[in-house]
Amino acid sequence: MVIRNETKNHFDSNHYSFITICFYSMNNTELNIEQLLQDPMFQEFQSIGLIDEIALRNLIIRNEYIKLKKAKTQLGAIFELSEKYNLSFDSIHHILYRKPSRKTVTIPLSN
Repeated sequence: MVIRNETKNHFDSNHYSFITICFYSMNNTELNIEQLLQDPMFQEFQSIGLIDEIALRNLIIRNEYIKLKKAKTQLGAIFELSEKYNLSFDSIHHILYRKPSRKTVTIPLSN
């Protein structure tokens, strides 16, 4: 998950669709990361520290892996990502194939 649960002080109904996009993106489907990073709401969340940067990096790695796998072998794609992000082969493999943990986001009904 990319959104941290500190959203309680900054949440309103306009942010619901953005959070939904982040949840949807975790289903191994290709995501337009560039569009996400340019989204003003995303930039606002990032500026106030609500974006988990490691989870975002992992999301970008998974998205790039989907693209690389179309042109390379699984092993070749993992090695390329390993070099690009200065992470070990095992770290990239863990990012790609571990069972995702179930984090919860608490959204209060009132301030």
